[in-house]
Amino acid sequence: MDEWMGKTEHQVIMRFGAPTNITPDGEGGKVLMYERSPQATTVFYPETAYSYASAQTYTNSYYLQFYIDKSGEVYSWRTNLPDQRGERQFSSGLTIAAVLFFIVIPIISVVLAFSN
Repeated sequence: MDEWMGKTEHQVIMRFGAPTNITPDGEGGKVLMYERSPQATTVFYPETAYSYASAQTYTNSYYLQFYIDKSGEVYSWRTNLPDQRGERQFSSGLTIAAVLFFIVIPIISVVLAFSN
């Protein structure tokens, strides 16, 4: 995300769209906040000789923040995204790893659970 340092507020909005929220930064600038609402994912675990079939639900909520100075340029950023490249999660949809973890693996688990 360091490549966004010095870019304009307009460039950020053109790339990521309208922010979820805008707040003052306390220094005369503002913070553009992008939040991806919690996503619940359920992973099914098939029954084995040692355990019953079960399911576990995971919830993830992500944020991306750009700090804009008085002149309208990015001077800092923050995120809790695992790969620190918010562009992928906030503008391109699911990553390959997310597709595998959230879609393919649960489907395989369900198939295995019902094949026994």
